[in-house]
Amino acid sequence: MKCEKCMAVIALDSKFCPNCGEKVQMFTEGINGNEISIEWLIDLFKKLAFEIELNSNGNSFLAKHKESYDFDVNLNKSLKVITIGSHLSMKQKNISDMNKLQDAVAKANSLSCLGIFSLSDNNKLLNIVTHINLTELIIERDIVVYLDIFEKSIKHIMDNLGIMKI
Repeated sequence: MKCEKCMAVIALDSKFCPNCGEKVQMFTEGINGNEISIEWLIDLFKKLAFEIELNSNGNSFLAKHKESYDFDVNLNKSLKVITIGSHLSMKQKNISDMNKLQDAVAKANSLSCLGIFSLSDNNKLLNIVTHINLTELIIERDIVVYLDIFEKSIKHIMDNLGIMKI
């Protein structure tokens, strides 16, 4: 998470920024799962310093961040789920590299409890997708913590398996 005043990296459980002393927004707003709107999600991602590009369907957006992964966010109210995905360009030089990449993705799926890893575009794009079920009450902080864990999980798995983002 980033401090809104000085943009320093701060822990999710911080009450004050260790760099400038600014009080940290606590992300305590709650909403019933069936009342979540795309606007509520956009506001939450903006609070996390993501730039938003709304998709034409009105139920999804691209959340871009300079120091984080970009996320495709989709709200499906009929299925009561928020889908969050990331797409990373992959580099491989030969068939051997492609086989190693496919093996690494299979291993990533066995290690990850948060996301599903898959390859597309002739093994040049790594897709990582996760879902947040819309329970009775959703609190902003729950989604913030989930995103943080999801990002760390992606980075950890990619680092350990030698999957590199270009």
